[in-house]
Amino acid sequence: MAISFEDLRTALESAGIRTICDPHKQIALCLGVGGSDIICLAVRLIEDGEAIHFMVPRIAMVTSESKHRDKIFEVLLVENHFRKVGRACWDPSDGEVYLDWFHSIEDGTVTADQLRRCVTSLFVEGMELGRRINHILKHGTDLPEEERGLRGLLRHLAEEVETAAEVPGTLREFLEELKRASGDPGRLRNFFQRFKERNEGGS
Repeated sequence: MAISFEDLRTALESAGIRTICDPHKQIALCLGVGGSDIICLAVRLIEDGEAIHFMVPRIAMVTSESKHRDKIFEVLLVENHFRKVGRACWDPSDGEVYLDWFHSIEDGTVTADQLRRCVTSLFVEGMELGRRINHILKHGTDLPEEERGLRGLLRHLAEEVETAAEVPGTLREFLEELKRASGDPGRLRNFFQRFKERNEGGS
């Protein structure tokens, strides 16, 4: 069955995702900050409420004058081969590189967990892919292997935060542990859960 925009907004809130909503346009905007980078994700209800379209716009600009386009297009194609959620796209009309994803509802519904996975995956992929493409544009080579993937992205974010003027001791300790942590998603999830429980317990 189709869902309403209010159903979508409620599910996003239940997933812990903060949004700026425009019910008239059936769109919710989510903003994420990764170090010095700000990334936007648009969640739009389409097909009379029977589908949701996710889009992360302008993660990079690759115009006809850009160098190393072949290398960038190769990276986009390889990423599309491996990613479970998210499709890397290039708009030839203006050179915009963006991510999008189509989630069919049809005769079902959408849950907070489904939305959380889509939004989280697209945010992480958008930040990582944007870093890689802009690195290629600047240097002509891809990021080193150890700086790619979830572990590389987490290290990048940790290093960005460490340069801030004031970083609490607890957060600095957390960032040091994070840089040494395994990039395995399951282990990282346990790591974050332990940190959350430690802070909630006041230790």
